[in-house]
Amino acid sequence: MSHGLGQNGEHSPALPPMNDPVLLQRISRLSRAGFWLATLAFLILALLPGERLPPGLFDWWDKAQHALAFLVLGTLGFTAYPARHWRISLGLGLFGAFVEFAQAATGWRSGDVQDWLADATGILLALALRAIWRANFASRRPVSD
Repeated sequence: MSHGLGQNGEHSPALPPMNDPVLLQRISRLSRAGFWLATLAFLILALLPGERLPPGLFDWWDKAQHALAFLVLGTLGFTAYPARHWRISLGLGLFGAFVEFAQAATGWRSGDVQDWLADATGILLALALRAIWRANFASRRPVSD
């Protein structure tokens, strides 16, 4: 029978437990790749001239875009490097400042301290989500029958 029962009739979970080392290693690899690809994509989009950006992609509020981008980068970074969340936070804050300086240096974009503050807000939101996740899910152990 394939309804979650093993060969001896014992219950076998449909999904591996969240503390399965193989699953955790796969999640870590995927989130590392995602983190670095998203960081590169954000940098490229941040430095493109405004007229070269895809139409309709950035038609919503600028500060929300910054906060959302750094919320995503922070969440990916914390998943990729769980023991280094403070380093990731600091690194992303410095990266946000670098992007603003780089935009100011391009001549076709402008750097903005308020954009950097929105970046920091996204990082803080990612830290808050991490804390909520850890408080509610990370400490739970699988329940045995």
